[in-house]
Amino acid sequence: MTRLSLVKSNPVNDNLFVVDPLEEVLINRLNVLKSDLSNEDIRNRYDLYDSSSFSLDKARHWARNTNFQKAIKLFDYRCFDQRKIIYSSKILGRDRYEISQHLIDKTNINLISMRSVRSKSWKHAFIGINITAKEYVSSLDNCYIFPFYIYREENSNELFDSVSFFPWEPDPMFDGRVPNLKPGFISNIESKLGLAFDPHMVGRDHAIESTFGPEDILAYIYAIFHSPTYRQRYAEFLKIDFPRVPLTSDADLFRTLVTLGRELIALHLMKSPQLHERMTHFPIPGDNTVAPRGGYPKYTPPAEDQSGQVYINRDQYFAGVPQEVWEFEIGGYQVLHKWLKDRRGRALNYEDQMHYQQIVVALLETIRLMAEIDAVIPAWPIE
Repeated sequence: MTRLSLVKSNPVNDNLFVVDPLEEVLINRLNVLKSDLSNEDIRNRYDLYDSSSFSLDKARHWARNTNFQKAIKLFDYRCFDQRKIIYSSKILGRDRYEISQHLIDKTNINLISMRSVRSKSWKHAFIGINITAKEYVSSLDNCYIFPFYIYREENSNELFDSVSFFPWEPDPMFDGRVPNLKPGFISNIESKLGLAFDPHMVGRDHAIESTFGPEDILAYIYAIFHSPTYRQRYAEFLKIDFPRVPLTSDADLFRTLVTLGRELIALHLMKSPQLHERMTHFPIPGDNTVAPRGGYPKYTPPAEDQSGQVYINRDQYFAGVPQEVWEFEIGGYQVLHKWLKDRRGRALNYEDQMHYQQIVVALLETIRLMAEIDAVIPAWPIE
């Protein structure tokens, strides 16, 4: 078993003031900071308070003296839940710029996991492409992100200047980025597989013949982390330390797991063509609001000729949701419940409705692929 060999960091420490699905909401909040309202009025309105990492006076000075619209960035808030964030060290408690600089307005991909978990079982692996919330996969423990590329910009404030494991030539096609991988780890894989590593090989659909690239390694790791047997066999170790990666010397097994991992990644980034094959519908007209009270969302299991239904209010529901999909968890969250719970009191627009139905497809396919991953691994430990 091999340790994850990427530079890692805790993600962004966000709060409700700086995050919202709508950019215009954040702009309105920043305009309030620019206004003539007193500090006391603003504190009462938004429940803001000064701390060792936040000063309302400094935040207001920043809002009044900068083009703050440029500070609004995409944010991986929770699994399948991308929002907007006011990204500024004057607003955020912890902006984690040493890592975030490699993600903001960059082409990158993050493996997200945990160092230890307090839940009963380990399900704490997901994927992202943006700056990331510390509670992305669990509200109990902070997650870690492992960006797969580092952008080595001239005169940048690099956390990793003193670290000597980036020997790769910068990729001119991607603004000089390099794989965030240790050479020793790569050499081990090359030796086991009899294949050569190409640090600039990109694209999810290329065939692995004599060479493999950084995202092939990511896909292999992601497939392993989604093996039910891996999660059960190493359950006690997964609860107390970062997950470790078993390496295979079987090149054909490596290729197969890479293919399955690519499918999972595409599903979880909502880029898979399978997501357009909807299996659910939202049949009842109404105000489309997730009821703020009454315990919604609620699930009604399949019965007789009725499919499983997820009610967002007394009358409206998503029909055709299998029970195993409704109950599916990633990290510490029951995904379909959590996504709607975070929207209580909000009306779901058309894009929201389509996105939720695509999550159902993504989770059903995830369940299928997890079983397929287990089926192709002949024995444990992997050889």
